[in-house]
Amino acid sequence: MGKKWIMTSLATALCGTLVLGGCSSSTKEGTSATSNSAAKEAKKPGEKYDPPVMMTTARGVDSSLKFRDGETIANNVHTRWAKEKLGIDIKYLWTVPAEQNGFENKLRLSLAANEPLPDVITVPNLLVAGELMDSGKVMDIKEAFDKYASPRLKKIYSDFPELWQLVDRKGKKMGLPLTSGGDGGDPVLWIRQDWLDKLGLKKPENLDEMETVMKAFVTNKPDGKETAGLSFYMQGGIEQAMTWIFGAYGDYMPRSWNKAPDGSLVYGSLQPNVKQGLAKLQDWFKKGYLDKEVGLMDALKAAEAFNSGRAGMIAGQFHSPLGRINIDKIKGAQMKPFAYPAGPNNKRGHRASNLYANIALFNKDFKHIDAFFYYYDTLHGNVLGDKSSEFYNCYFEGYECVVKNGVADFKDIPGGAMSARLYTINQPEIPLIQNTIRKKLFEGKAPESGYEIRTKGLGDLTVEAGAYVLDTRPFRVSDQFMTAPTKTMLSRMAQLQKIEDEYFTKIIYGELPVDAFDKFVKEWKDGGGEQITKEVNEWYNSVTKK
Repeated sequence: MGKKWIMTSLATALCGTLVLGGCSSSTKEGTSATSNSAAKEAKKPGEKYDPPVMMTTARGVDSSLKFRDGETIANNVHTRWAKEKLGIDIKYLWTVPAEQNGFENKLRLSLAANEPLPDVITVPNLLVAGELMDSGKVMDIKEAFDKYASPRLKKIYSDFPELWQLVDRKGKKMGLPLTSGGDGGDPVLWIRQDWLDKLGLKKPENLDEMETVMKAFVTNKPDGKETAGLSFYMQGGIEQAMTWIFGAYGDYMPRSWNKAPDGSLVYGSLQPNVKQGLAKLQDWFKKGYLDKEVGLMDALKAAEAFNSGRAGMIAGQFHSPLGRINIDKIKGAQMKPFAYPAGPNNKRGHRASNLYANIALFNKDFKHIDAFFYYYDTLHGNVLGDKSSEFYNCYFEGYECVVKNGVADFKDIPGGAMSARLYTINQPEIPLIQNTIRKKLFEGKAPESGYEIRTKGLGDLTVEAGAYVLDTRPFRVSDQFMTAPTKTMLSRMAQLQKIEDEYFTKIIYGELPVDAFDKFVKEWKDGGGEQITKEVNEWYNSVTKK
């Protein structure tokens, strides 16, 4: 799982920021990293900087982050390890509470005051990252990446070259996208298995079968009380975990920029398959299959409807049982994950999760970017299952695990488990391998590395759900707009999204006919959407047609 201070909105609710740093000037052209470190060679595993090199740092610290007695974010097992094993002395210039955008607010104030920036700034917010890339205070890392990144780091970015679009500025690489698990927000459908068993129903494979199940749930009231068939939320737009309802009819997703047949990007919310999906949701709402307050629900309210037995299904993710979805208080209740249902002609599709968790940007005066790449590569030993790595079993034995007879144990830890991986700059993940592992485990294969043991230890339900996420991987539809908001987006997109939410909600509620969607499309285009589409495609052409 990603740590709270690094995730974007999975999604999920796991987001924050870290900075490593030194001094900076404010000229408008970023310096190439190797001009600051031309004589250095990349460190090899097991080597150490002697004397130590310093990387100062600042960070938004999540209030839920726990430490051993006497330890802090500035002095803990991670900072001691970096200095003792790598010869990298990590120092914090400042910390602020991560909540309520504390880090981003502090960083913006520093920019406005022209204060020196830290050496390494990691932010999840593309707007803030864009401001930094355009400030003249961060460096082009193109040469440094080629020189200092290890072969295994280079392979990650070779496998997912689109990541570089996030930091592209006229061919320069103005930062390093830090990868996520890549499918943590991809959907599965959670269903009350005890209700299916009680009513003699099978798992739904397609929308027609799903309607049969929802009708049975609503009509028969398996828990003896009024219930809806399906729970999901619409606060901030229809949630990602429900985008399969639109993918049942085509390859465009709401709130996404998707590729059209002519190669241009179009706004998914305007496309005919979205209209078809809204028509289906309107039909389900009229039949009582959706919660009457679905348009007002946030993630927690949607979960509560399922957790309390007021809904027999809920749109979620593989990790939902670790957080908001829990039916343990209902006697005899059982839930199971399933692949989301197919549409007509077995059509499937869903909006894909981001491949990145944060963007790392580097002060143009940073003298030791080689040390950063050495540090970051070393941290990848766990996720890669590198048997030569000290992190093969876990991050920091005695904190996340103990090793018994050569095997990682994540439960019986003296003093309790500490998520020490969250102390690092960015918890290393590699896109799209987590659920490949879960599929392997679901098929009965034994876990081998500490990473696999920890994955299995998160629970059988998450393993099974992850296997279904893997099964639907071919149907991912990625958002192709991977950069900071355009000029017109900043001035008009909030209003356009408000209009979108109002139309979609009223259509689903039956307060507007489905054909009102066509009026929404025109209003969106006339309200600034045409200009936004032009700007999006100008950016897209600049990074793809070279």
